[in-house]
Amino acid sequence: MEASEQIAESVAGTPEAMTALHLDELREQAGATELTLFGKQARIVASSSMQPGLIVPSLPNESLLLHLKEHQPYVGMEPVPDSTEPCVEPCRKGQAASLPNLRVRVISRLATPDALYLQALYSIPPRIGALAESVEAAFGHYREMNYLRGALKLTFSLGLSLVLLMSLLAAIWAAFISIRRIVAPVRELALATRKVADGDYAQRLPVQSEDELGFLVESFNEMTRRIALAHEEAQRSQLEVEHQRAYLETILSNLSSGVVSFDA
Repeated sequence: MEASEQIAESVAGTPEAMTALHLDELREQAGATELTLFGKQARIVASSSMQPGLIVPSLPNESLLLHLKEHQPYVGMEPVPDSTEPCVEPCRKGQAASLPNLRVRVISRLATPDALYLQALYSIPPRIGALAESVEAAFGHYREMNYLRGALKLTFSLGLSLVLLMSLLAAIWAAFISIRRIVAPVRELALATRKVADGDYAQRLPVQSEDELGFLVESFNEMTRRIALAHEEAQRSQLEVEHQRAYLETILSNLSSGVVSFDA
């Protein structure tokens, strides 16, 4: 930008007849690919380019002209519409002579009574052009991500909510399984106790753990074993009593005489 301002100051003091020759010298000194002096409504006053056969220079579009009407300089990077211009840097052997894909356009207003503007075009080396393209691509990706930020936040929120819901359901299911494993032995113990109360003393429960519940199951099995033994002993005693009673009844029913005793 400073080099273009210095060129504009130099051109402002040059007679109009010598402007074209002076632009050639200034373009070579500045290393620009094109210098164009134009006035209102893009009227070309003088031009100098690295391409000798270039008839019409690259003028700014209408939006840039409206920007220049506000007396503001312009500096911007833009793609090269024509890639057949010669290389500023030495081209490789066998490589087509072409400019990089990007260039810099600088437009400054001259300090003259007439509304004159000086435009300078500078080519960008391929390496810097590639870096600029990568920066532009990264900026475009950032703008895209910024635009999609709300949708991404909603997607992440829905995903996290779904994961939380699945985790909650898994926790509830694990709790039900754990409770069922804890309650199942107690339920079996209650059913076995009811059967013992109904007279089934052969109930035995498997011991599945060595904790307090396992100790309770072992105690229940020991209790039912003792109750069964006591029940068998009571049945044997009752059977023996029945046998003795039948024996006495048989003896008494077969006696034909008896003995009577009196007191004093």
